[in-house]
Amino acid sequence: EERASLSEDLATLKRLVAELSPREQLLVRLHFVDGVDIPDVARALGVSENATHVLKSRLRAKLRGKMRTEAGE
Repeated sequence: EERASLSEDLATLKRLVAELSPREQLLVRLHFVDGVDIPDVARALGVSENATHVLKSRLRAKLRGKMRTEAGE
């Protein structure tokens, strides 16, 4: 049952990421999927490292909130 729940959570997360802006999707792919460090992600996004950290923090909070909403919390 735990495995099914994890699979459902992953499917939900993938769907929510697909709904993000292209810039947010790029950050997710580069940093969380490909493991690219923040300085390189910042260069790819064309923003400062600080702005990338802020975007990452806001993005995590946004996804966390949407996951909770999806779970009915």
